[in-house]
Amino acid sequence: MTTRFQLALFSNALFAISLANAPAQSAESAPDTMAARVLACASCHGAHGEGMATFPRLAGQHAPYLLKQLLVIQSVLRTAPVMHGVIKDLTKDQMQAVVAYLESI
Repeated sequence: MTTRFQLALFSNALFAISLANAPAQSAESAPDTMAARVLACASCHGAHGEGMATFPRLAGQHAPYLLKQLLVIQSVLRTAPVMHGVIKDLTKDQMQAVVAYLESI
């Protein structure tokens, strides 16, 4: 197992633990913003999509490029097990919303 992959697994495990230990919020009080929706990206790509260590910057990238990467990862044409786990159930519309947000920050 590569160090990068181990770091990604560890980061995502910490993120999952933090979510499990977070106080429950009602559906009415839970934030429904794109920033809240992309929190799963932050553990590897930085709180503002700025990139961390070997994980690339997402903020300000062109939406078509980001969408292509998500589609390739989701269809397992590119090996990225952690990313696949995060995006495997996203619809194309959801991905388009995410990449539009990332392009804008």
